[in-house]
Amino acid sequence: MSTALDRSAALANHSQLSPLRFLERSASVFPDRTAIIYGDRRYTYAEFAEETQRLARS
Repeated sequence: MSTALDRSAALANHSQLSPLRFLERSASVFPDRTAIIYGDRRYTYAEFAEETQRLARS
């Protein structure tokens, strides 16, 4: 049986994933996995995160 304390403890450890936070997390957990395939070009999550950060800084 779930209690109010159990639910509040679960919420305390939960954070919403924005698109940017999702990308950051994916790059840290799956850096070498393919994130994007565009024609012959493939981007890993690490490459995609790096490129989006570079574009955001410009």
